[in-house]
Amino acid sequence: MDNTINSILLWTAPKVTIKTLDGKFSFNGWNLDNGDNIRVVQSNHDDIWTIDFDTYDTPLEDGGGVLGKYYRKKQIQLILSVKASTPEAFNDLIDEIKYQTSKTEWKLRIIINWIVRERTATCTSLKFNRKNYNVTRVGNVVLTFTCVNPHSQLENPESADFISQTGAFQSSVIYRWRAETYPKLFVTMDSWSSAWMRFELNWYVIEINQTLNQGDIIIFDGETKSVTVNDVEVVYSWPFTPLNYGENIYSIHNDWIYTGSLSYFIKYL
Repeated sequence: MDNTINSILLWTAPKVTIKTLDGKFSFNGWNLDNGDNIRVVQSNHDDIWTIDFDTYDTPLEDGGGVLGKYYRKKQIQLILSVKASTPEAFNDLIDEIKYQTSKTEWKLRIIINWIVRERTATCTSLKFNRKNYNVTRVGNVVLTFTCVNPHSQLENPESADFISQTGAFQSSVIYRWRAETYPKLFVTMDSWSSAWMRFELNWYVIEINQTLNQGDIIIFDGETKSVTVNDVEVVYSWPFTPLNYGENIYSIHNDWIYTGSLSYFIKYL
């Protein structure tokens, strides 16, 4: 359901200086609601859009039901009110809005409860709905963004560090948000050399058989589903698995001394 924002507030606008690069709504660092001549009057960013199902091929024989549910791309639609002091300034402002929203796959940021949530988005439709009497003002500018990733996330990741470990190191992450997130594991070899490394998350094991020397940097990247050693992709076994709501147990296994960090973004449905 759409949420009217400036007449019935979705949240109380913060009067604090948090890296407010841009205010409540921004795209590529450009303010979509400056409190003056550009205002967001409506937004549907809370809606959940397309959800796909995987079902049994023969539901009558297998008992029916859904095998998996997948969130696909999401559309966010903003309705703007735009005005200017003169017709010339109004036309210039329209051109500026077109230009500032023309970037492909840039950050769409929305501040909710003093916290910036961001998505990678592309503007796929911009309708000014301008009539002949809209000389210096129009109140129904429909701006549509399409996000390939349906979930928003915080600007900066959380991380859990471990220093100078040998053999097997095990720890856990308590993840309290409902949208699953894929972590990245960064590991640096502190000493000696090794021919393998294993990363285990919630009992799913990813292993590489690769010569690792002192100073090498190994990245298990759940976002891109790749493992690199000094920025070169290497072969790995088994699939990546996400952090889920609740406790997530992870471990690293190697013969020699290593230091690293498990990094992940908090994501929202």
